Amino acid sequence: MLYNNYTMDNQQIATIFEEIGQLLEIDGANRFRVLAYKNAAENIRGIGRELKTIWKENPDELGELPGIGQDLRAKIEEMLSTGSCEFHQKLLKKYGHGLLDILKIRGLGPKKVALFYHELGVDNLEKLKAAALAHQLSTLPRMGEKSEQEILIALDEHSKYSRRMLLSEALPLAEQIIAHLKSLKEIDQLQYAGSLRRRKETVGDLDILTAPKKIEDADKIIKHFQAFPLIKNIIANGPTKCSVIMENGVQADLRVVEVRSFGAALHYFTGSKDHNVEIRSLAQKVNKKVNEYGLWQIEKDKSETFIIGDTEENMYKAVGLKFIPPTLRETRGEFEASINDELPALIELSDLHGDLNVNTNAGLGQLNITQLCELYQKAKFKYIAIADQLNTSEVPSPFTVEKLSDQLKEIDKLQKQHPHLHLLKSVKIPVNTNGSLDLPPDKVLSELDFITIKIAHSFNLPEPKQTARLLKALDTHKKVQQISCPTARLLNQREPLAMNIEKIIEHCAKSDQILEINSRPDQLDLPDAQIKLAKTHRAKMAINSDLINSTDLDNLKYGVWTAQRGWAEKKDIVNSSSNYSSL
Repeated sequence: MLYNNYTMDNQQIATIFEEIGQLLEIDGANRFRVLAYKNAAENIRGIGRELKTIWKENPDELGELPGIGQDLRAKIEEMLSTGSCEFHQKLLKKYGHGLLDILKIRGLGPKKVALFYHELGVDNLEKLKAAALAHQLSTLPRMGEKSEQEILIALDEHSKYSRRMLLSEALPLAEQIIAHLKSLKEIDQLQYAGSLRRRKETVGDLDILTAPKKIEDADKIIKHFQAFPLIKNIIANGPTKCSVIMENGVQADLRVVEVRSFGAALHYFTGSKDHNVEIRSLAQKVNKKVNEYGLWQIEKDKSETFIIGDTEENMYKAVGLKFIPPTLRETRGEFEASINDELPALIELSDLHGDLNVNTNAGLGQLNITQLCELYQKAKFKYIAIADQLNTSEVPSPFTVEKLSDQLKEIDKLQKQHPHLHLLKSVKIPVNTNGSLDLPPDKVLSELDFITIKIAHSFNLPEPKQTARLLKALDTHKKVQQISCPTARLLNQREPLAMNIEKIIEHCAKSDQILEINSRPDQLDLPDAQIKLAKTHRAKMAINSDLINSTDLDNLKYGVWTAQRGWAEKKDIVNSSSNYSSL
């Protein structure tokens, strides 16, 4: 895939490096060369700033990034300046993108993919399926009929369920599995791990960890797990591990460990991988060893003595660290913060006192203002901003200026009936393609407490135009005080806008405007890396529900978790204040 130099961002550069590593592995390249590209991809995804910004301001800083040597730096600069990587294109020309698609199939690694390619010319998913149906795969070395059938099953699963789950999809399923297992009296400890526990916005598969009171009961626990009604297929079964495919295509892994090792295993299987690597490195410096079974003292004779492994807190303490919350375990500075006693006091759901983006049935919502007042008062909120999306020349909406005028009168009336919940008068205005706003008449505008803006169309403008568009809208009127869904991404559906998000954040920090963290599970926008960047710039942020129906209020937890992944504290989130006038 070619990217132009206006849209090349960290995610795209990381993807190219990841693909280079995969293709080099198929090509039989040196293992360390392969790892260099894979590690670079992971490191780039964790950087809080855009590489293109670093490149423009201080190119030498690129060479100082972790895992980026001179060769990789040169390729980054090539991508930023040309929108492509010649070496990447050379590998794609040799092997085609189809091999990368095959690598996404469960159970297939570079060695098998290379075998299929060199022996049968299989270079895409269609050819792989045809070869399997023709029983050609079973004739290859280290293959057989069973392996061939497993590939056909995995291909079928991939065609139906190739996307990652949203966090909101993964959590209920994991909780159902946990509830199913909790009925066993033999279980002492039980928790889900993996990217779900780290609250990543999307989740690939589920990791369930349990410790029985007696390890001899592991088999009973595994059999009970296999009886979970949503399991479609058991793909691996051992004495302490079982892997299954659920009816929705999700893979779930159950691991059974001893009670003394539960904390170590929980840490290990929670990840992230790079976080675990750093923990092992810290342990080695003090003659200790860390793995999923515990922490061990390495004696002078090289023998190993078990020290501890029951809790994560004890594991961190043993290597000289304060406990690091799962949402921070992405190697984005959490180790330095732990050592220096500077870990953030992360924002919690209970800290929120207001919601600055609420829709009514006058627009796209389902509840009237009276129902909203009842809902938020029951949740003990102190203020909400009524912010229906206004009908504009470029984005049709049922909410017209006339309806807005009527709504403002209704708010005045209902405010007297609900003295303990302050109703802020707002409106959401889509930004026109040229950056202008269709503002309501001055008489209506003067009654508003503030205006929220959002990009609701023309998502594919090149970066300079998209950035200028949003900056112009922010400067349109002093009552423009909040950006909803700043990157306009839709998880698993639409990529973030091609724009200089750091420039937008810097502008908001200087102008005292609010960047929304939209809690809708398919948006979670600002994303976590940009939240951390906004925190660095001391920009205001708000965690909002963008509520349409009553159940959407529960979505605020997803916004809070995303904010936690961005290191946000109560002081960083404006609607954590109990006083709306301080916004």
